[in-house]
Amino acid sequence: MKITVFANYADPSKVPLYKTLYERSGHQLILAASEPMEAKFLEQGYPDLNQLEFVERIYECEDLLARAKQLASESDVLIYGHCPVEYFNLAVRSGKPVFRLSQHIYRDGNLKAVPLKWKVSYFVKHTLALWRKPVYLMCMGVYTAQDFSLTGSYRNKMFEFGEFTEIVEYDLEELMAFKHDSPVQITWINEFKDWYHPETAVQLAKQLEGLPCRIDLYGNGELQNSFQSTSEELHIHEMPTLKELKSILNHTDIFLMTGDCNEGWGSMLNQAMNHGCACVVSTRIGASKMIEQNINGLLYEYGNMDDLSRKVKKLMEDHELRDKLGRNAYHSMLKEWNGVNAGNRFYELMVALLEGKGSPFSSGLCAPAPILTKEDINRRAKG
Repeated sequence: MKITVFANYADPSKVPLYKTLYERSGHQLILAASEPMEAKFLEQGYPDLNQLEFVERIYECEDLLARAKQLASESDVLIYGHCPVEYFNLAVRSGKPVFRLSQHIYRDGNLKAVPLKWKVSYFVKHTLALWRKPVYLMCMGVYTAQDFSLTGSYRNKMFEFGEFTEIVEYDLEELMAFKHDSPVQITWINEFKDWYHPETAVQLAKQLEGLPCRIDLYGNGELQNSFQSTSEELHIHEMPTLKELKSILNHTDIFLMTGDCNEGWGSMLNQAMNHGCACVVSTRIGASKMIEQNINGLLYEYGNMDDLSRKVKKLMEDHELRDKLGRNAYHSMLKEWNGVNAGNRFYELMVALLEGKGSPFSSGLCAPAPILTKEDINRRAKG
């Protein structure tokens, strides 16, 4: 099966998936990159992933769209990631099956407030224009299916999906030996931007003053200079490199994700779970779908500081619960939320749909995506 992926560049959160599809397709996958890899990844220590053997740097061509059109015509299946919409349009016009990777589209989280013109636009572009065409939606976020369902888009053609950072298999006992009881290490890592809500971690630090914990915030961005340490427990740092990140997560007991709907997926959660951290996660981020309440992490209701504080304190006081959640989080990454499993399931889904069948999966990745409302997700945070 010949597969072409249209994307801005080889994104670290998707490369493990594409490597698996490259192998499953008999080395017949091409990732057509429309631009160089973002500098922020290179600064963090990632290699230039656009140099991978399956990446074609079409941004070096004189006519990018002409080359993209040629690749589409030569392919059996097309995958559209994050890149200019022109590539999606030519993929659809090719008549080949197209799999669109998408996060949330209505990012404020208040679907009732979505302007009518936006709904009309999505109805025209994603419902009328794609009527009876082999175009499928891979839902990379907990609310994605709900967003598109408002306009009847991709009806019966939406499937569960996510983002998949590189997963490392560790000696679990050695990994968990890095964790400690006093002080409990609480970590927040993200860019200092509004939608990641670093101020939530700062507010939490005030509520935990005097308790045996250390809270470290790592990041950079437009709000970086607006945060100062307000207590002995709180420490603020620059965004870590990849090498530093591994050590930080190894020694993290409780990992915080405090973002809202604008965060998209939130792939730092993948890495924290891979390092056996007990994670406390906002219901609003796309990656919250990876968390099973009280099994491999804790969900808290976004915006509810009492809920967040209560759950963090519960973990601080209960070493056995932290250990259980961390171990289960690690196993979740190895067994399900990884690029190998996602790539194998994605390939089987593509084969089934090409044969005129439905998804071979009733649950999990590549199964039909459930349409979950904000209320549905908040209910998951109960307990």
